[in-house]
Amino acid sequence: MNLGRVNLLVCIICLVGAVILCRKLVKDGIIKEKKTIYILMAIELIGMTMSIGSGLKNMHIVDQSILRPEAGEGEEILEYDIETSDYSGPVEIVVEDKTLSDKEIEQLFHEAIEEIDGSILGENVSLDEIIKPINPRRSYCNKRVKATWEFGDGDVIMPDGQIDYTRVEKSQIIPVSVLLKCEKQEYLYSFDLQVMPPKVSSRGAIEAYVNKYIGENESAEVYLPGEVGSEKINWKLPKNYDGLLLMVLGVIFIIMMPYIDGYMRQKEVAARQQQMELEYPNIVGQLAIYIGVGLGIRDAIKRIGMSYENENIENCYGKKIMIELSRELQDGVSEYVAMEHMANKSNNKNYKKLALLLQQTGRQGNEKLVEALEREDVLAFEMRQNNAKKAGEEASTKLLFPMVGLFVVIMIMVIVPALLKMQSL
Repeated sequence: MNLGRVNLLVCIICLVGAVILCRKLVKDGIIKEKKTIYILMAIELIGMTMSIGSGLKNMHIVDQSILRPEAGEGEEILEYDIETSDYSGPVEIVVEDKTLSDKEIEQLFHEAIEEIDGSILGENVSLDEIIKPINPRRSYCNKRVKATWEFGDGDVIMPDGQIDYTRVEKSQIIPVSVLLKCEKQEYLYSFDLQVMPPKVSSRGAIEAYVNKYIGENESAEVYLPGEVGSEKINWKLPKNYDGLLLMVLGVIFIIMMPYIDGYMRQKEVAARQQQMELEYPNIVGQLAIYIGVGLGIRDAIKRIGMSYENENIENCYGKKIMIELSRELQDGVSEYVAMEHMANKSNNKNYKKLALLLQQTGRQGNEKLVEALEREDVLAFEMRQNNAKKAGEEASTKLLFPMVGLFVVIMIMVIVPALLKMQSL
């Protein structure tokens, strides 16, 4: 059977097996998050695509034809697995790039010279007036023609095209030669540049003249020149805007303070509400138990408040409300008024509902109140489950970012060596 067909058949079996396994895991309750299934299926599909792509490459090799790299791209090293009567294993094949004819190389030299004439000036106007750095490149014609530059004695024009203005006191003619090389053939192209002293109004010229002046002065104390050529110079220290920047940042901070304070308050209120909702099911459950065994509302709340006083309730806002409610009832405040105070202080819909429930149902006797509290206890338990599920989803979302970061690191570890190997080839 063809190797590509075997590869495709194995991919299909793996994909079907993964689908069946995922369905079983979901059915057994081992996997509860749908996104986990999506990730697994995505991994299977990516692996299937890569495997099919590899199979298509193998199918392409059946006719034993290899595309040779274009001229100038360099040789390419290919790895294959072979089978003969005596050997079975990997081999490396070196495929050199295409060889150009003499006419094609001559045409490339001609195009390279045209590129040199069009790019060597840089920001200059003509070869007879070079006052700015020139632009010598190391290759032309899409890197198929290599270039080696020489600029006279190399004192005025550097290999990268920069000009040493300290050596340009008057106009100079600099002979330039560039050796073009394509495959095994070479061509020498020569021309002249006339480097002019830069205008003293330009930064490069001023820096060159001043640095030359300071370099020639060997005294311990150096005076900055008052003029360069015919231009007078007023020396000033660079302006420091740190103080102004600090003032602007201070103003911005002052403007943002109310918004920051409001955001922090909202965050604090949200955290308080969340904590109160976490405590609510326990409070309702305790009320249902105490009232169910025959205690009145006042006595039940007092017992709950006294039990909370012995605990660490620094960030337990629901318990604090129950302690305050218990103290008010101990001081003789009526149950109706105490419930009103609890509803207003809590500013939470669940505690307001509980206060209203105790106000309305408490007058109908303990039996009605116990039934209402038991229903509320069931709702509170469901609310606790929803909060736990929500907290788990938030935790999984927070863990997603480190996982993505780890995936990026792994991809970099895989891709970077491959890219470096390609560059070395």
